[in-house]
Amino acid sequence: MDGAVNLLKPPGMTSSDAVVWMRRMLGIKKCGHGGTLDPAAAGVLPVLVGKGCQLFDMMLGHTKRYMATIVFGVATDTLDAEGAVTMRCNADVSVLRLAGVFPRFLGSIQQIPPAYSAVRVGGRKAYALARSGRAVDMPRRWVQIYQLRLCAQLAPNVYTIEVACSSGTYIRTLAADMARALGTCAHLAALTRVQSGTFRLEDAVTVEDVKRLHDAGCAHSLITPMEALLAHYPAVWVRPYAQVRARNGGALCARDVDADALAEKPYRVYDKQGLLALCQGVRDQASGQVVLRPKVML
Repeated sequence: MDGAVNLLKPPGMTSSDAVVWMRRMLGIKKCGHGGTLDPAAAGVLPVLVGKGCQLFDMMLGHTKRYMATIVFGVATDTLDAEGAVTMRCNADVSVLRLAGVFPRFLGSIQQIPPAYSAVRVGGRKAYALARSGRAVDMPRRWVQIYQLRLCAQLAPNVYTIEVACSSGTYIRTLAADMARALGTCAHLAALTRVQSGTFRLEDAVTVEDVKRLHDAGCAHSLITPMEALLAHYPAVWVRPYAQVRARNGGALCARDVDADALAEKPYRVYDKQGLLALCQGVRDQASGQVVLRPKVML
């Protein structure tokens, strides 16, 4: 089977451990995940299966959505509840003050990833360097914050917010940066990813669901097939004379497929044998026409 499983990763399980475990549950060797989720976090972790692993780069580009609980006034070395307390600060963060800093963090912003993260520095994962006591010089990166919403105040200086952001955004860093803007410190008390691209929390399967179906011998029923994963992209069918070229990864123009015109966006491309490739519409400089070039051959 090829496709993906929308797993609700529990806190305490690393993304890599989830993939290894799912490989065993499904009895399939080729598995990967569509974007790391912190070990302490819970929520949507797309586990790619078989040819679904070829969609890895596409999965990373999808919008992520999180529910994050922030405690203001206490900082930790990992920026979350798993770390050791490094600082206690005076904090008087009201609803109005917190909502008032949101505009500063919308749009394209720069972040410094946490030292305790899977970002590679000099060929090694940053968290391994940090745990060995070495100072880690983390490079800045640009990320996109699409939406910030204040959901609830759970206690004085404790809030839950919703964040929609680009791949690569660290919510721990966002919380610390917000606290700095408010003249205090903070750490992330809890984090749940509620959406990763088209995968949503309400559709995710739990570890218990997977175990139950594995024991019943029908764990494969959890796999969303490739066509369903790509269903939000428009579909075109290759005309018979162009099918050999298409299968060899050649570019296709509008007359090669059943389309009057092509746009600069992704397409599902089919031939007589079924789903052939995911292609990207790009403008050819010589002809000025949009042609389809393969992103993933399936």
